[in-house]
Amino acid sequence: MSFKRKLNLSRSLNSSWRSRYNSSECSDILPPARNYKTIYPQELSDQLRAVRRTVFILTSETSPCYVERFIQPHLKLLVAGKLDLALHSNTQDRRRIENEPLTRLIATLLGTECPEADLYTTSLMGGEITMTDVYDTLFRWMGETKVLIETVHPKDLMDVDKLERLQSNFMDARFIWETSDPRSCKSEEELASWYSCHSAILKFLSTKYKHTWVQVRSRDIIANSKDISEAVTECIGVFVSRHYDRMVKNLSKYVSNEPPPPLNTELNITDERVLKLSRDLGYDI
Repeated sequence: MSFKRKLNLSRSLNSSWRSRYNSSECSDILPPARNYKTIYPQELSDQLRAVRRTVFILTSETSPCYVERFIQPHLKLLVAGKLDLALHSNTQDRRRIENEPLTRLIATLLGTECPEADLYTTSLMGGEITMTDVYDTLFRWMGETKVLIETVHPKDLMDVDKLERLQSNFMDARFIWETSDPRSCKSEEELASWYSCHSAILKFLSTKYKHTWVQVRSRDIIANSKDISEAVTECIGVFVSRHYDRMVKNLSKYVSNEPPPPLNTELNITDERVLKLSRDLGYDI
């Protein structure tokens, strides 16, 4: 076992979220408008961030995200999945991306149905506002839930560079980095991409977020290692004991439907840089 530790929206709707939906706090945001614009004063943004925590799961888009499924049943967490927000600076930059995951999240937050939530999503993302203001709006709608967990799939070095923006917007952000075995790459080209992305993420986390991230291997999550489970939940800042059985059951069901990719026995890894990084991440090649 190796991990570095520097340090469905299946949640049921509750009355506090419904009351927020009907409150005057949300009323200035609800009407869909062509020129929708919500900009929060810095003081309010700071207050929102002081009581919220954002956790980003970094993982490959080509591999199943097991840690997301593992923590999903935890009642203290809002596991939003892939929202495609973190790698963009503003709504215009993100304009052509599918909004369905974000619509499901907003439906859960506001206690409404997806068709109605789609109007709010269109209003929120149809204007010209920064992604910081989008997050502030979501934080405002989160009710009693304190932790928002978003899954991010950096594809290359350019995407990792975009994560630099998170340092100024989310000084207290936490990261769970789920790494995949390089031997599961299907080609030399995919292996080169694996190295480029993983080395950039390691440098980013080690430099910018020295004490608020954890690296876990997919196979350790699947094996239900208690040490790994505790490392993940400690990084997030929640206790696991009450929810552990439900979390393991949810993960096991997902693994049976989405097994990990097999190792490519025909792939010959000889690059010393790849071999060193693999060993640093706990893969004995």
